[in-house]
Amino acid sequence: MTRWAEDVDPDGPHPLYPRPIMEREEWTSLNGLWDFTIVSQHEEIPSQFSEQILVPFCVESALSGVMRRVEADQVMVYQRSFQMNKSWKNKRIKLVFEAVDYEANVFINNVEVGSHKGGYDAFSFDITEHMNNQDEQVVRVLVKDPTEKQAIPVGKQWNGPARDMQFIFYTPTSGIWQTVWLEPVEEEAVESIEMVPDVDRGSLRLRVNTTKREEGEMVVSVMEDGQEVVKKTISANTHVDIQLGKEFKTWSPQSPFLYDLKLRLNSGDEVTSYFGMRKIEMKKVDNFQRIFLNNELLPFQLGPLDQGYWPDGILTPPTEDALKWDLEQTKRLGFNMVRKHIKIESARWYYWADKMGLLVWQDFPCISDKQNPGDLPEAQENFEREYTAWIEQHWNHPSIILWVVFNEAWGQFDTVEVTLAVMKKDPTRLVTCASGWDDFPVGHIADAHVYPGPSNNGSKYAPADTNRAAVVGELWGQSKIPWGHCWFGDKAAEKDPRGGFKTEEEFLAHYDAAIVELMQLKDSHGYTAAVFTQTTDVEAEFNGYFSYDRQVQKVSLQALAGLHKKIVP
Repeated sequence: MTRWAEDVDPDGPHPLYPRPIMEREEWTSLNGLWDFTIVSQHEEIPSQFSEQILVPFCVESALSGVMRRVEADQVMVYQRSFQMNKSWKNKRIKLVFEAVDYEANVFINNVEVGSHKGGYDAFSFDITEHMNNQDEQVVRVLVKDPTEKQAIPVGKQWNGPARDMQFIFYTPTSGIWQTVWLEPVEEEAVESIEMVPDVDRGSLRLRVNTTKREEGEMVVSVMEDGQEVVKKTISANTHVDIQLGKEFKTWSPQSPFLYDLKLRLNSGDEVTSYFGMRKIEMKKVDNFQRIFLNNELLPFQLGPLDQGYWPDGILTPPTEDALKWDLEQTKRLGFNMVRKHIKIESARWYYWADKMGLLVWQDFPCISDKQNPGDLPEAQENFEREYTAWIEQHWNHPSIILWVVFNEAWGQFDTVEVTLAVMKKDPTRLVTCASGWDDFPVGHIADAHVYPGPSNNGSKYAPADTNRAAVVGELWGQSKIPWGHCWFGDKAAEKDPRGGFKTEEEFLAHYDAAIVELMQLKDSHGYTAAVFTQTTDVEAEFNGYFSYDRQVQKVSLQALAGLHKKIVP
């Protein structure tokens, strides 16, 4: 367990509003204890439940209170009752799930209201017509999770024997693993927001999509440090440019300024949001493609590979403080970037990246490497449907500057076509076709994985390409075992075939050499970024700056930050 586990409130874990990028004042969390059972697909659902589960922690996690594996032919059954707020009587009621892995069928008072497939994206249902006249309403969710048994995006989840994880695959996540909540909305309500900053023109391109899909009037207000700087009546469901004036503030790692936004429809529906004025692009400098932020050269991007796994919550951090902690340590280390590795985080994680000023490379969770999606049309359909949702649900975050379509060759198919489709879907960000291994001349980034790297004495470089920026998408990966804090115990850690450093001095000496070589590669081969593996240990991996439970800091953060300053001003 991490030190935050004792702070988990079973009556209301993760109590903060889960979607800061589109927030409503009135809402009710359904996190907490739900009745729970697991049955086979052919069994009837019992009328009485044998146990409870703590939502939003997945079935396999310790914090859920269940801590069991789920097989592909089983069904997880969640049920709880809730009471409606009487002031919501004349409103439409939305039931929102931030993430359920993988296939969910949702019932209100024994009537199915909808279903959803996808383990990493949010979804919602209007449940108004299914509410009864009683004080108490009942929600039931049936969930199936095939993990790697079907061609679906799973990231690093693997449902094999725990001790055969082969270091790079981890305990799977099944069921509800992010916040569930209710919120009241008007008949016409804000459904989604699209915000594209235009740094060159000092404006925000805004589109507010509503449930009625009509170009009705609405009011938008922009606040700077609590003071209203723009108030304008605009049309919903169409693109509108909001001018910010000549003295607008930009967003960057050095100055992560965020404007607040209020949106109010004539129906009375109101949401708050925020945005950062940020522009990312590439330009050729001295025969190399370089990355520019807000029309200024980014000297170098340096950051950790961030898996986002927790020993007690697996994909779900125990608390908000825990979630923030990983990002705070990334800043303390002197990094200006983080690569979120084949996992989609909660909206609050991106909110804190926005607030703290970290550039985010966002991987798409990959289809299992045990599947060949090139032979499976449904795999390709699943991937396209889900990455479209990941983009649309996160493209307002200024911190996200790059999408990584494929990680190495895991689940890779039709790389050129898929990458071009992603670039068309979101032309405001950079795109990597494949981070490591099977590269194709498409996208903005040529990415190599080199362990320990950066070039292994000149034997391996990022693929040469005059049209793309060169990066080392993964390097280092050097172990330093945190004895007494090993996931499978110290005895298992002794058998780590990859060896590792015994002392901090040895670690820092080799680390310094890697940084010096990166500085040379920046000039000689046009390298623009590097990603060090990794923020924390994960299960059988010992190559983190911290142990998996975040209790052991393996090396002086101050010393590492000093080394990073050599290449990141």
